[in-house]
Amino acid sequence: MDVRKEHVKYWRPQVLLIVDDPRENVNLVQFTNNLKKGGLYVVGSTVVGDYKEAGELSLRFRDAWVDYIAQQDLKAFSEVTIAPTQRMGVHTLITGAGIGVMKPNTIILGFYDDTFSRKGVQLSEHQISSIELANTIFSEVVEENNTRLQEASMSPGDYVDAVREALFFNKNVLIARNFSAMDRNMIVAYRGSRILNHRQRMTVDMWPVVLTPGDQDYDSTYTLTVLLGYILKQTDIWTVYSKLRVKGICICPEDRQEEAERLEALLKRSRIKSRIEVFDVVTSGSSVFQAAVDVGKVDRDGHNFDELPLADRFAIINDVIRMQSQLTCCLFMTMPHVDCEPNPENFVHQLEVLTANLPPAMLVHGAEQVVTNEI
Repeated sequence: MDVRKEHVKYWRPQVLLIVDDPRENVNLVQFTNNLKKGGLYVVGSTVVGDYKEAGELSLRFRDAWVDYIAQQDLKAFSEVTIAPTQRMGVHTLITGAGIGVMKPNTIILGFYDDTFSRKGVQLSEHQISSIELANTIFSEVVEENNTRLQEASMSPGDYVDAVREALFFNKNVLIARNFSAMDRNMIVAYRGSRILNHRQRMTVDMWPVVLTPGDQDYDSTYTLTVLLGYILKQTDIWTVYSKLRVKGICICPEDRQEEAERLEALLKRSRIKSRIEVFDVVTSGSSVFQAAVDVGKVDRDGHNFDELPLADRFAIINDVIRMQSQLTCCLFMTMPHVDCEPNPENFVHQLEVLTANLPPAMLVHGAEQVVTNEI
C-alpha cells in the first residue's frame, strides 16, 4: 500500500469514471468495466448542495449505484460526493477517490455537453435490459440531482480546468464520446460464424496521431493509446469479435514510410503486435481537405498544412479518420495537448470537431510511463 514502492512494470489501469447521469452512460459504464481489466474501477458522481440539504439524496444515490453495480455484475466501487458545484465535486473525486496505491491513475470524463442519442442503434437484449434497469434504479435520484446541477454545472473553463488538474496530479485523462452509439450486438453479429468467418471482425483502432508539430515527444500518450486498445482486446466480446489496428496519419505521401517506422518503434517498445496502416492527407480523398485547397487555405501538396488554424486541421484529420472507420467498433486516439489552445471554449470546440461523427471514441492524454523494457 506504499505509493513509494510502485513500479511501472506492475502498471494496470486504475480507473475513475465520472458520470452524473448513469442512465445516459450505460454503454460507457460497461465499456470501462472491460477496459480496467483486473484493476481498480470507481464510478463517481456529484450531488450539488451541502450535507444538510443534499445528504439524504447523496445516500440514496450511493445506494442506487451499489444496487446497479451488483445487478450488472460490475467489478466496481461507487463514490458519491457532495459539493457546492459540479466542478468542486469533480475536484473531490479526482483527489480523494481510492486509498494508497489503490487510487485511480486514469480519469475518464464524458464529453462536454454531449448530445445524447441512440437513434439508429440496434441495441442488444443485454443493452436494453441494462438501460431499463438504469432507468428504474436511477430516475428518481438523477432527476432530483439534475435540477441542482443546472444551477451549478461546469462551464467549458471548469471542464478544461478539471483536465488540467488531473494531469497535474499525474493521472491519465480519457475523454469519451459517442458511446451511446456503441452497438455490441452488431459487433458480434458482423463476424457471424466463428468457424466460417474467422477473419471477418470489426476493428478496435488505435490512432497515436501527431496532431500538432510539438507532439513528437508525446510518448506517454502514444504508448497509453496503444496499450488501452490491447487491454480491451483481452476482455469480454472484444477477444473473439474484434481485431486490433494501429493507424497513423501524415500529411504527404512521401512521409508515410517515416510514420510507419515511428508506429513500428512504438509497438516494439510496447511489446504489442498489430497491423499498421498509414494514410496521408493529400491522397486520402478527404472532401474537407479538398475544400480547404479550393478556397486557398492550404496548398494542394499539403506543405503548409501545419499553418492552418487548429480547428481546420482537426476537421481534416477527423474526415480522414472517419473515412477509415467503416468497420471500426471503437477507437482510441491522441487528445490534443490541453495547453495547445488557451481559450477553453475553443479547446472544447476543437475536441468536438476532432471527434464529430466518429465511432465510439476515447481521446487519450497520458501523464505517466505505463510500459518499461527494464525488469
